[in-house]
Amino acid sequence: MYDAVNQEAPDDTEQIHTQPNGIAGHLSLILETVNAFIFAYDAGLKLTFINDRLLKHFGYEPGQIIGKNIVDFIIEADRERVRNHFSNSLARDESISCDITFALKNGDQRILRANAAAIINNDQIQGGVVIAEDITEFKKNQENLQESVDQLRHVVDNMLDMVAQIDLNGKFTYISSSHKRNLGYEPEEMLGKSFYGFLHPDEKKQVSQMMIKALRDKSEDRIEHRVRCKNGQYRWFETMVNSMLDGNGMSCGGIFASRDISMGKLASQDLKETQQRMTDIIAFLPDATFVIDLKGRVIAWNQAMEQMTDIKASEILGKGNYEYSLPFYGERRPVLIDLVLHPDDDKAQKDYDLLQRNEHNLVGASLCPGLGETGQYMWATASALYNTGGQMTGAIESVRNITDKRNDELELKKSNATLHNIMDGVVNALAITSEKRDPYTAGHQRRVANLACAIAREMGIGEEPLENIRIASILHDLGKMFIPNDILSKPGDLNYIEMLMIKTHPQAAYDILKTIDFRPSISKAILQHHERLDGSGYPNGLTDSEIILEARIIAVADVVEAMASHRPYRPALGLDYALAEINQNQGRLFDAEVVQTCTKLFMEKEFWFE
Repeated sequence: MYDAVNQEAPDDTEQIHTQPNGIAGHLSLILETVNAFIFAYDAGLKLTFINDRLLKHFGYEPGQIIGKNIVDFIIEADRERVRNHFSNSLARDESISCDITFALKNGDQRILRANAAAIINNDQIQGGVVIAEDITEFKKNQENLQESVDQLRHVVDNMLDMVAQIDLNGKFTYISSSHKRNLGYEPEEMLGKSFYGFLHPDEKKQVSQMMIKALRDKSEDRIEHRVRCKNGQYRWFETMVNSMLDGNGMSCGGIFASRDISMGKLASQDLKETQQRMTDIIAFLPDATFVIDLKGRVIAWNQAMEQMTDIKASEILGKGNYEYSLPFYGERRPVLIDLVLHPDDDKAQKDYDLLQRNEHNLVGASLCPGLGETGQYMWATASALYNTGGQMTGAIESVRNITDKRNDELELKKSNATLHNIMDGVVNALAITSEKRDPYTAGHQRRVANLACAIAREMGIGEEPLENIRIASILHDLGKMFIPNDILSKPGDLNYIEMLMIKTHPQAAYDILKTIDFRPSISKAILQHHERLDGSGYPNGLTDSEIILEARIIAVADVVEAMASHRPYRPALGLDYALAEINQNQGRLFDAEVVQTCTKLFMEKEFWFE
């Protein structure tokens, strides 16, 4: 913690590092350990205190920031606003909350949400204190989300189909601008009004029943109906209805897309099927999508696909011979959509890193070198299209760019591996430190870990509990660091006081490790590894189910290794003696299943201590 104190030195930014003592010391520790950024300033907005967490976050040394005006560390565009906020807060003795963009020493900018309050001493306002949190990523996510919403709104507003949203009462809560093109109404003329009021009287009851059923059953339905235009005429529309669900999975309204099918009502069945296929392609699909017929000719290429490939629909519609693969791979070759029509195409299957097939569609992922400067990693799904007679008429494929997601996943795996290596290093360092003080038991913790992990594997324990057992076993005697060497290496029997000291080592190890961000079962297993089922163990005299499985396993492994190995106060008793001991006391001191598994490892699986 760094703060400025008025002294006689000529530099009023001189800092001191106060040592915690008394109430001030406790406050100092609290300010340094609290999971927040904290700073204080005087009436002139000069910084008088900044906790270590914020200091490290900013990248400054104490002398570079204490005594300086807070606005000096804020971006130019925010300075006047922040100066006014903080000054008014002091003048009016009011708490404030505001977002501030700070300039870090390395040139980066971070946004903090600051909650400020005045510091009052003897009824005089001395300055202010701020508790803040970094919301930079939150702000970025908000901006990205809003951008996505704006893009989606733009796409919807430019669709030929009408998109609308209704509440459970059938009243419009959203109307796309395409309603004006189709019906003549401005969106404002329809918002808040009932959907049913625009239906033809002859179909109102039937459509209402179908709509209510779709919302009630949380299902999807397709409805053909007539809608009254602003000029009083009626036009035929085909509407795809989807139920909207709230956070509790309950229906809260409906969203539907309506397409003018007035001309289709007069057309042939072939035209109807074409419109049906096109509805299946376009409706509710934001991903880049294209469709081919049975001859491999492109019959649909949506706007998202145009944006992804820079190829207009007019340039590719009607073309075959794998023309659609060129923008992705730079060559004519089968892609996922072709596997729908030709499932046995081995060449196409080999080009996908991931390929999954279910009853209705295919899912695949592959690197597409034709996109971008270095290629893009794309996820795709493809399925067959059928006519009303159940005959296949073509296939549809939707493509999504997942390059960033894949890179993030690879980076996360790399980071996790690094963290795991670091944790292993810490565990090994602690184990070595413990064993250095007791040369007679050097390697004991590792041999216990090997046996305990072997028992756990034989019992079918999962990977995470197995890892917990490994770490706990390696560190189970860490608490012996606090026991004098002459007791640890005493060749004779221990007296009562010495035995009491020995029994403190599980608690001592637990007190050390509980401050480290291990999984709780690790430190708990170490604390309990000398407990026994009948309550005769230590340090807490736990019984039966109070002892976790990890501790039960380590307890058996610890006893077997200790008896089989040499100790200062006795020679090695041998493995046979150790196995006899645990078997004689299974169900009373030791877990019966663990004892039986341990015995099986030595007698049948040829396990042996290294």
